[in-house]
Amino acid sequence: MSQLRQDPTTKEWVIIATERSQRPHNFVRPDAALEKPPYKEECPFCQGNEFLTPHESLAYRHGGPADSAGWWVRVVPNRFPALSSDGSLRREEMGFFRMMDGVGAHEVVVESPIHNEILPLMNEGQVEEILLAYRERYLALREDHRIKLIIIFKNHGQAPGHRWSTAIPRSWGPWSSHPESEGGWTRLPATTMTMEAAFTATPFRRSSSSARGS
Repeated sequence: MSQLRQDPTTKEWVIIATERSQRPHNFVRPDAALEKPPYKEECPFCQGNEFLTPHESLAYRHGGPADSAGWWVRVVPNRFPALSSDGSLRREEMGFFRMMDGVGAHEVVVESPIHNEILPLMNEGQVEEILLAYRERYLALREDHRIKLIIIFKNHGQAPGHRWSTAIPRSWGPWSSHPESEGGWTRLPATTMTMEAAFTATPFRRSSSSARGS
């Protein structure tokens, strides 16, 4: 599994995840001019290829069993996670260095079943469903008492063929250089707007044109 190592000069924690070097397209640089098709047989995120991913954590679909077609937003564990739910929060000291297991999770939010569909060109209903999936997984992942911070970010650019977002819950909070922080991390100031506030203070509501599957 991955490991956290603390930089002794900055006190910042760094994820060392050697397993991620095994990603099949890690060093492929696709032709930017090549038009992407709506479906690719080898893409694990295209509809119909659900068997190529781990068991889904969440899916919005019109009925049907889990890990089947018919979905429009799907969340699955990353096959090459930066963090995992295994391991211990115990810190180890090796002379000048400090380390611990990379405890957390790493999920992929597949934003569309269509390979070449991108977020800026989606209709409002689909974007709303993606945000609802963010919120639903955020609230589920925070139930693990070990999780101190959940980061959701958007993957974009040439390399990602099928568009997705990433959710990474981690067992240490935001890094801070504040002298009162302990071990290089601390909680954000009360005045900082966080996803916690955004996802819990004002519940999302589905529009009448938006449907959710099981």
